[in-house]
Amino acid sequence: MNLWEQIRSTAHARPDRDAFISPRERHTYATLEKDATGLARQLDAATPPGAVVAVLGQRGYATLVCLLACLASERVYLPCDERWPSQRFETVLVEASASALLDVRRPGRVDVQRVSEQGAPRLDGLSYIIFTSGSTGVPKGVMVEESALADRLNAMVPLLDTAKRPKFVLNTSISFDISIVELLLPLIAEGTILCP
Repeated sequence: MNLWEQIRSTAHARPDRDAFISPRERHTYATLEKDATGLARQLDAATPPGAVVAVLGQRGYATLVCLLACLASERVYLPCDERWPSQRFETVLVEASASALLDVRRPGRVDVQRVSEQGAPRLDGLSYIIFTSGSTGVPKGVMVEESALADRLNAMVPLLDTAKRPKFVLNTSISFDISIVELLLPLIAEGTILCP
């Protein structure tokens, strides 16, 4: 069972359980699955499997939906911090051969925007690409396979007291890979994400 199937299984078993809470919004597992599935359909229509999909914004519910939609549709998630200089953002899009962009900077509906019409490489089996800070030169993309991410997250679940429905604070910029753990581990452990 892959990561998306694990999360969807929880959504079917516990649809009314809170998956995401912030000061302005609250979403159940059922709502999260519905939103991610809807966006995954848009990605299916706009990009081929294995395509890189950039997500521009900050931590929040919309970012979580984008990540899950990428997992559900077998696209590669490319997180891009909205605070990056425009030159870095453009460089990352080109280096990663991004096919589409999901802009989550404004609340509301997330639409798939085409970035490149050229044939981008198909990157099957990857869950995400994350770029280094570039402090030693030019930022470099690190490709992470979904199987490695799944192994890492599932190895962490036994360390948690899942009987108490673990709650995690989403505290990290989406451009750092620990944000992937903050976004996915609570859902794998049938817990709740808290976004301050």
